[in-house]
Amino acid sequence: MTRGNVVARMIPFADGASVNITVRGVVTMRFALLAMPLLPCLALATSGCASRDEQVPESAVTALETAFNRGDVAACAAVYSDDAEIIPEDGPVVRGHEAITAFFKDQVAREISFGTETSFNTARGDIGVEQGTYRIRDVQRGIDVEYGEYLNVWRKVNGQWHAFRSMYNVTMSQRTGISVSPEEEAPEASDSASAPHSATPGRH
Repeated sequence: MTRGNVVARMIPFADGASVNITVRGVVTMRFALLAMPLLPCLALATSGCASRDEQVPESAVTALETAFNRGDVAACAAVYSDDAEIIPEDGPVVRGHEAITAFFKDQVAREISFGTETSFNTARGDIGVEQGTYRIRDVQRGIDVEYGEYLNVWRKVNGQWHAFRSMYNVTMSQRTGISVSPEEEAPEASDSASAPHSATPGRH
């Protein structure tokens, strides 16, 4: 495990552009290695003849957050393409529609809210890249129980944007399960242990 920044830098492109994708905080070597196959997608999304202002639409970027917070497991899974993968920091890759549906069935809970904040968003043609932070909150106790950073690669399929690859890096989580009892004391937080309700990103 390393602390600090992991930067994927691709320079130069034919049009002279360059891009830096930085994942801050506590980053495992596995997370960094899994990011390597996505670099061609990042290069493709940051070059070409499309406008530099082109982005993955806000409606697509916020779709998972909206579906999760209304408890709609099917809508959560529908954010992803049929051949999508969710790549956790620690744990097996969640691959394909059926597995992703099961993943969110286990994650979605009425006492938990999920929020994201995008820090980087760009698209070229049918490929997009989005990076940001996520936060998971126990709404009954009014405390954040996990936050971290995520990286999504988006792909436009039949005119609709879907997440194709989703990775997340937990930078804070509670050691134990989430309590819904307000009078119980919150467990000690850790920057290296992942809670059972661990997202992607986006909860990712």
